[in-house]
Amino acid sequence: RSDDALIVQGRITEVASLGHHLEVERTWRTYAGQGLVQLEDIVTNRGRTTEPALQLYHVNLGPPLWVAGSELLLNARATHPRDADAEAYADSWNRGPGIVEGAPERVFEHEVVPGNDGWCRAVVRNADLGLEVEVRWDAATLPRMWQWVHPAPGLGVLGLEPANCSVLGVAHDRAEGRLPELTPGEERRHRLEIRARTGGQKSLDDVMRYLYAKFYEAPAASYYGPGRGYDEKDILEAINAVSGSDFGPFSE
Repeated sequence: RSDDALIVQGRITEVASLGHHLEVERTWRTYAGQGLVQLEDIVTNRGRTTEPALQLYHVNLGPPLWVAGSELLLNARATHPRDADAEAYADSWNRGPGIVEGAPERVFEHEVVPGNDGWCRAVVRNADLGLEVEVRWDAATLPRMWQWVHPAPGLGVLGLEPANCSVLGVAHDRAEGRLPELTPGEERRHRLEIRARTGGQKSLDDVMRYLYAKFYEAPAASYYGPGRGYDEKDILEAINAVSGSDFGPFSE
């Protein structure tokens, strides 16, 4: 039902025999018909010494959402280009550049202002398609946000990266006095949400109905039961048919 969550959980450990022992307990939640995915990580130091515990989440988006003319909307008190390649685009980081032959990557850090609920948000919008994706994260444990743009052919990607660290490594963060650490037995919870909106026009439910009608209600392919199975190519065809757009580059 639409009010019920589909929940997937797992545990990841990173262990060195004479060194660190970190554990991530991860929970994904999604809800039928809501276009919403929620991620919760509980990171625990199971070791005997204080350890760096860097978390950076890559939310990578591409065509047809992120194309020339698309917008990135966020409330930032300041924006810092990582290097000279990014500095050249300091005034246009919020607009999709399209595909640019030979272009280098561009990386920015945004000091995003949390809302009254303590969460930050960033919205990627394609007005021509009536499509947007919102990323929200709990600023209490993810106080930093990086933006990665790579407009080269074959990529055309935007990365939104909520984090508790820089992208410059442990030594850099330690030198700045900003290295996130966990003491023995300490745990830290990170939360992030991704929501897609289409102005109420289409949803994943429409894709599933398309697949049901085409494959389950199709003539039986064998005596085992009605319909036939479908593969990744069929799912892409359904998404393209329902959305009226080409998601081929995104699926590659």
